[in-house]
Amino acid sequence: GARAAQPGAAAYCAAALREAAKPDPELPDDLYFEFSRNGNRRNYESPYFARLDRLQRFTLAECLEGKGRFLGPISRTLEAILAEPAWTLPAHDRSLEIRRGVLRGIDLFSAERAWGVALTLRLLAGRLDADLAARARAAAMARVVRPYLAMARMRGAPWVWWPASRYNWNRVCHAGCCCATLLLCDRPVDRADAIHFAERSLPAYLSGFGDDGYCAEGIGYWNYGFGNHVLLGLYARAATGGAVDLLADPRHVAIAAYSARYPLDGTGLSPLFADGGGRPCSYLQGLAAGVWPAAFPNGVKAVGLFENGGGSAWPEAAMFLARNFGFAPPAKTVAATPALADRDWFPSSGVLLSRVDGGAFAVALKPRNPVTAHAHGDAGSYCLASDGRIVAGDSGGEVYTSRTFSSRRFESKVLNSYGHPVPLVDGQLQVIGNFEKSEILSTDFTPARDELVVDLTKAYPQAKRLVSLVRTFAFDRVARTFTVKDVVRFSAPAAFEDPIVTTAPALLDGCYDVRASGGAWTLAEESIENPGRPSPRRIAVRFTEPVLAAEVVFVIRPPASAP
Repeated sequence: GARAAQPGAAAYCAAALREAAKPDPELPDDLYFEFSRNGNRRNYESPYFARLDRLQRFTLAECLEGKGRFLGPISRTLEAILAEPAWTLPAHDRSLEIRRGVLRGIDLFSAERAWGVALTLRLLAGRLDADLAARARAAAMARVVRPYLAMARMRGAPWVWWPASRYNWNRVCHAGCCCATLLLCDRPVDRADAIHFAERSLPAYLSGFGDDGYCAEGIGYWNYGFGNHVLLGLYARAATGGAVDLLADPRHVAIAAYSARYPLDGTGLSPLFADGGGRPCSYLQGLAAGVWPAAFPNGVKAVGLFENGGGSAWPEAAMFLARNFGFAPPAKTVAATPALADRDWFPSSGVLLSRVDGGAFAVALKPRNPVTAHAHGDAGSYCLASDGRIVAGDSGGEVYTSRTFSSRRFESKVLNSYGHPVPLVDGQLQVIGNFEKSEILSTDFTPARDELVVDLTKAYPQAKRLVSLVRTFAFDRVARTFTVKDVVRFSAPAAFEDPIVTTAPALLDGCYDVRASGGAWTLAEESIENPGRPSPRRIAVRFTEPVLAAEVVFVIRPPASAP
């Protein structure tokens, strides 16, 4: 009741009422098979995610109002979700064996669906039609909770891979499954087994972060994976009266602090490395700052009570309850985002962020390409920003299709090294995952200038004539320039080209200089196709004849200071 009187509550309910007036999202069963036919994910996923979003919004609005206006839309949406033959995404059921009932399977979003349905049943207990509520509970139990408990009680490895994963699947699936179990099951043994299973898988997940908190999947997947982990930990604390604390490991402090250290500027704009672009989730940071205040010594920006997300990250009601009902201590909040340092250095990965004036001009440097499902061919890549806009460098990922996470992933010029601001050496691309093979030769960090020197030679094992390739990054805060210098040597003359890449050619135009030596060269421009997202423009220094040795230098200035 008190929450209904808070600022934003009336607007939230009004928006939910407008949403309820729209047609219910249709999800014909035939759409499930489209992914296996042509690789399209969006046509199924858009209405699939919209259904759970609507269910959460209507549930929260009904809890705030208590007038019954949303019970009809909630019931219709629940019926639609129950009618879905499978709760998994088609992209996570390539063989269609889950859809046909041959295999038991839990993926990211079947876990989230069970959690969302369970929240609605708990929050509206006694107010929904009894038969509908019973069928919804039975569906969540059969599709997710019972298979999850069966895995929890197995001796040896479970039949899915994600409990041992170092990355987001581990905590997202555990969060949905474990929280659904806590909401739907009254037997202490079920609740205890679920929490213990999530606890057993925690060391694997934490091992995916650097000692300095660096998240190899990027800020978008920090929001997603770590966000679900935080919610899971808070719900487990509440369920056990604090007896089980999945958030106690001291490594959490650095992992939480990563979200405050990784942005390029005060807007939260973050590097587009690999598949993980985006901005830190402000309401998640607020929750984390209450749990680990040492990770946010300057506090976090205050956000409204009704800014809670949804949209396939986590059930909106789960975040709302955690933020508004004392699941975590209150965080220190400030009116504006705290200022960023001139430099943030993550030695575990070699990633460096250099800024001036709080990020008015900033760059992130990535010397290595670790092995993750979201990896790109990007050893030696960078992402340069000015005044809240990405000017040059890494352009991020692609719209996910059936190819994206298959053996054909690196056919994509957006994902392989061709579409990144790194050289093409003797006609060869980088080999993915040579994490330890890109060696940081030196660092020189001063208040006026940051320099990072990287040996990229071993990132190109298929370039047989390559002797050495050394890249030097220099960020000059006084001159406000960013310089990339590549020096290459071959055992015999070989082809060499070195690009600058941008998705904002109008911003970059006139803001960079190019110098090259070692042979005759030309600038070759190409637009790289990236359906559904901005297409990168590749502007490459291309030597017209094979070279024995060469040097290429790019100097980039902020757009406002271009002559």
